[in-house]
Amino acid sequence: MLSRIAAALSAVLLLSLAACGGDDEPAADEVPAYADNAGEAGAEQFVGYWTDTLNTATASGETEDLKALATPECQACTDFATQLDQIYAGGGHVESGGWEINKIVPEAGATDDEVGLLVTFAVSPQKVFESEDAKPQEFEGGNQGFRFHLVRDEGTWQVQDLTPR
Repeated sequence: MLSRIAAALSAVLLLSLAACGGDDEPAADEVPAYADNAGEAGAEQFVGYWTDTLNTATASGETEDLKALATPECQACTDFATQLDQIYAGGGHVESGGWEINKIVPEAGATDDEVGLLVTFAVSPQKVFESEDAKPQEFEGGNQGFRFHLVRDEGTWQVQDLTPR
């Protein structure tokens, strides 16, 4: 049961969708100023921006901005973007209502440039079509927690590690 939940959660992290857009959005690779503030408050704002970026990438298949929000060491981040790339390259898509942050709890020991956050998301049900002709894989959604380890380099937050909890 636990392995089934873990597998579904990995897919759920990757396979989200939200309505984002408009002319107020920053250009590619441009993180809004509010999401680059130092310390815990800035890290929490960054996770909100990361969530919006994940939702946009899932809806569109465009993963460049999502990839730019992680260090090369974040294997889970790379895996999620790669899976999205594969789905959309094969003519597939994802149908979902997206992710929403329910709760953020900072871990002890934060600095202005390194913060650990425990984040709980409400994840909507999802249908994943791995190719144009594929039957959908369905995921129930629900609440899901993750631990974010964020680091700031040259004034910009990045996800260094992302772990389901």
